[in-house]
Amino acid sequence: MKKCLVYLISPIHFVSAISAIKNYHNTGSEITILLYLDKTQYDSKNRNLFSIIKEYSRPYSNIKNIIILDKEEYKEEFLLDNHLAIQRILKTKTKDDFDEIYYSHDVVGNLYTALCRSYPEAARICYGDCLGTVYERQAHLAYVNVKSNKTPEYCKPDKVSLIIPIDYYGNFFDNVKPDVVPKQFSNEIIGRCLDTSKALSIYVEKLIKKFQNKDKILLLTENLAEANFITFNIEIEMLCAIIKQNTSRNSVVFIKSHPFEKYNRGQEIIKKLDKQVRIVLLDQKFKYDPIEFWQKLVKSCKVICTGYPFISLKYLYNVDAFNPFTDKFIEDWFPKRMWKREKNLLFRNNEQRNKLNTWNNKGLLWSGELGEVNEFQDTFFEKKINDKVNKIIESSKIIICGAGYHTQKLLEEYPILKSKILAISTNKKNSEKFLNISLIEEIQILNFDFEKIIISSNTFEIEIFKRLLLIGIPQEKIILLYNNKGVVFHDKQFLKKFYANNPENVFIPPNETWEKYSEFLKIHPSVIIDPSSMVNLCQIPGNPRICLEIGKESHIFSKFTLFRSEAKIIIGKRCQLGNVNFMAADGIQVHDDVLMAWGITVMDTNHHSLYWDERKDDVIKCRADYMSGNVLGASHIWENIECKKVIIEDKVWVGCDSTILKGVTIGEGAIIGSSSVVTKNVKSWHVGGGNPFKHIKKVPKKRIAENE
Repeated sequence: MKKCLVYLISPIHFVSAISAIKNYHNTGSEITILLYLDKTQYDSKNRNLFSIIKEYSRPYSNIKNIIILDKEEYKEEFLLDNHLAIQRILKTKTKDDFDEIYYSHDVVGNLYTALCRSYPEAARICYGDCLGTVYERQAHLAYVNVKSNKTPEYCKPDKVSLIIPIDYYGNFFDNVKPDVVPKQFSNEIIGRCLDTSKALSIYVEKLIKKFQNKDKILLLTENLAEANFITFNIEIEMLCAIIKQNTSRNSVVFIKSHPFEKYNRGQEIIKKLDKQVRIVLLDQKFKYDPIEFWQKLVKSCKVICTGYPFISLKYLYNVDAFNPFTDKFIEDWFPKRMWKREKNLLFRNNEQRNKLNTWNNKGLLWSGELGEVNEFQDTFFEKKINDKVNKIIESSKIIICGAGYHTQKLLEEYPILKSKILAISTNKKNSEKFLNISLIEEIQILNFDFEKIIISSNTFEIEIFKRLLLIGIPQEKIILLYNNKGVVFHDKQFLKKFYANNPENVFIPPNETWEKYSEFLKIHPSVIIDPSSMVNLCQIPGNPRICLEIGKESHIFSKFTLFRSEAKIIIGKRCQLGNVNFMAADGIQVHDDVLMAWGITVMDTNHHSLYWDERKDDVIKCRADYMSGNVLGASHIWENIECKKVIIEDKVWVGCDSTILKGVTIGEGAIIGSSSVVTKNVKSWHVGGGNPFKHIKKVPKKRIAENE
């Protein structure tokens, strides 16, 4: 009798895990299911993850126990990666030893690692994500620009049993071969789950009967806005466009949202399309039930989806779901930074579904081609520099600075660059690696008609950058390939010399945040930005637009936070802004010749509703953003929050530690005393202060001599 510990993350994993156990032990197994859940996912009267797994387990007499680990109760142990404490918790909860551990993947979280350490003698069996997709940990996290270690030896799988075997990156099966689950096993398990889930079956039957004379569309939404791939407003517009393109007057559209959706897409779609198309939001009581269990509804509808059901529904029911995404569609709706990811995902989905037509249910269905992540100095070469290289490729006349390993690697990865290179600037005499390319010295660069210069050195990039600037090469023509944190100069002698030589093209010394959001910024080249200054976009605009604009000859030490994707901050010419905290949900405008001292706050919003019922989830959403690694405020809902523009007109002077709140206009030439709280408009050419701010007296535009 094999004792099996099954770690489940979602209901669809139940099918994968039980199928894997059946694949190895048709009889003679004893199963304990382990769930790691929030209280809302198990301790409520509503249908939740725990009740669904419990329901699915009912026909299986060999499922002896379902154990819940409460995320809140054990958050410190998992956040601190306290393996010894986690092992004690597991031993106390399970009260048993196990022969086998079944798991989906090890990409996130510490629980699987703790299971491996707690039960070192147990065989580790991977059943894959969804219905059989496997990822190598380091490659998957590198794909989303997160640096991590490889899966340790004591966590690698001893066996792999998959329903639809897909090796996403092509490097999972180096030391183990996949065992394919016979299709009849997964069909049988889904059938048994449907037999026990009477409420879902009855609900589906009623839906089909009610709309039997309608053209039925089933739209499966994804959490694109929650992941910051696109703004919520643009995602809604995109979904409405998809619905309008695929419906007629006789259509009804069923919307099944992602089970972990934070934003209510359905209600927003109804607001926009209610008079044009009949929209039905599927009962939230069944939100955790996988779409694979909605068999009769799926077969009676045109299914529209862009996620993994595109594959699973084809495999299980031969249903060809419609993916509305094309390369052009992606470029029309997504910000440019997301084009590669979405196009890559589209390509993979299409490839995988095409393979299903000829797959014989043996061996891998599909394998990616990423392979091992390169382990040279910049471990995530492909992921970090690819966007920069795409911009470079658009140019036809390129000079590369550096003739070392990284230039060689660059040309191997992107051979198209070879036809675009005019020369390589280097101090090295050895030219064997670049036989067909001219090698020149830096000063000779000025003899070429170039469009872009690439600095591919990983060690001396800042020194090369300085030298190029000093010989008169414009900053905007230079790309530092390996510098992902921006360039900050503390070298005052260099800055003084550079300013003297280039009075109209002063270099901006940013930090990593200015580099990260560069496509949303418009900064005049004469602006000086201190390294202490920061910019933060809580919600990324769906399409490139200018969110922060700074006029010429200004000097900035401030922090700029833009809460909403439509917010904008404009700073005029010749402004000196000390440690000012600008926070905009709508708009803040600072005109020309403004002086602002230290410790000042300028905010155009209340940020929270006055009413408890409307702000009760604000902390929960903020915490969720923090825990998931999102920008704080990414999930904040602004619907009921008051926002009003702040305008600071020409020649204003604001003293230290003052606060300027929403809707305020400060008139031309006004002076705000230190520690003031400004809630109402300030008259032009007046001085005042206090909390609340009060006008004290007029101030003339110029000093009046005593004899006048």
